Amino acid sequence: MKKVDFLDLSFNLNKNTYKPFNKPNNPTRYINVLSNHPPSIIKQLPKSIEQRINNNSCNKEIFENASHYYNNILKSSGYKENIKYLPNKQKNNKNRSRNIIWYNPPYSKNVETSVGKIFLKLINKHFGKTHRYHKIFKKNNIKISYCSMDNMKKIINSHNKKVLSETTDVNNTILCNCRVKTECQLQGKCLSKNIVYRADVSNLSDQSTKVYVGLCATTFKTRFNNHSSSFNHKNKSSSTELSKHIWELKEQNKQYSISWSIAKQCHGYNPVSKSCNLCLSEKFLICNFKEKTQLLNKKSEIVSQCRHQSNFLLKSL
Repeated sequence: MKKVDFLDLSFNLNKNTYKPFNKPNNPTRYINVLSNHPPSIIKQLPKSIEQRINNNSCNKEIFENASHYYNNILKSSGYKENIKYLPNKQKNNKNRSRNIIWYNPPYSKNVETSVGKIFLKLINKHFGKTHRYHKIFKKNNIKISYCSMDNMKKIINSHNKKVLSETTDVNNTILCNCRVKTECQLQGKCLSKNIVYRADVSNLSDQSTKVYVGLCATTFKTRFNNHSSSFNHKNKSSSTELSKHIWELKEQNKQYSISWSIAKQCHGYNPVSKSCNLCLSEKFLICNFKEKTQLLNKKSEIVSQCRHQSNFLLKSL
């Protein structure tokens, strides 16, 4: 009999059947019913296991043989529910998918405040029907799902990693390698990394000013060279909103000047917490910019996905 085993599925190629699979030396464990996890996760756990085992069982007989193992694990974890066989395994395919923005506040049983309820009230208060971002930030597009807080082991490991990584003296770090220091575009800090920068474009003809907010995880000098390339080559004119505006001025034969500055310096994407303070800071500055008519950035940039997350995937290594 020829068998093929995957992560949690075993195929019998002779009988054309499949069943759930468990590694012999790796016992299955589930979170305890009394653990400090959101109630929705604890409530949904038996149902999700039931659905998974049903999908991995080709018939009722195989499901019943495997269900005793998982029911015992659920019972030892404090759950009273038992998984049952579901004859209908067909999924209802949705015709339309919405772009959902998820808000994941940390959950703890020691917190009595309803964070999700207060958050939705703030959405209605600050992004009313007359607000320019109402189509993006409203209850139909925003969902709340609590996330579990870090345990003590994870907190200590994160602290130790931060302390051990601070081995370079900031005072000895080279922040500029320009030959003529007075011509540095960022006032002697062109080699700064993980920054949110600001570009003020002044139209010398009518004395008007447009502002562009951007970010760079690499050095600013590398990002500045990319901007300069888009300013000089017509085929790259649509690379950014800044390059589009520069080419509009060029087509109108108007003189302009650009001044660069650091708006904020923060940490980049963290694969442990799965958060990017760099992208969040850029979006925060765009949302809170007072003179909206001067801003070149589009509102679609606020809901854009973090571009730095892909650098930590296995395919990028």
